[in-house]
Amino acid sequence: MCYGAVVPDGYGAAYNPHADYIVTVVTCFKDDAETSAEQFSALLEASLLEMHDLVTANPELARQKSPEPTTWTIPEEIAGMQD
Repeated sequence: MCYGAVVPDGYGAAYNPHADYIVTVVTCFKDDAETSAEQFSALLEASLLEMHDLVTANPELARQKSPEPTTWTIPEEIAGMQD
């Protein structure tokens, strides 16, 4: 499982979710000084861990189902967590 970058200054990013983990692969061209697969991977991991922490911090809220949103908003229950 892998996708290569399709433009010289871009990334290829693939993921394969499992029950308890997610396999990810990030690629970029080595000769572009502006891209870093290592940094992209580190930031992706940090983002996924932050999402995990948000969901597990309030299991009751995480179990609630909501209708498909027509506009994206931040629920009042977590709005104060942005700071």
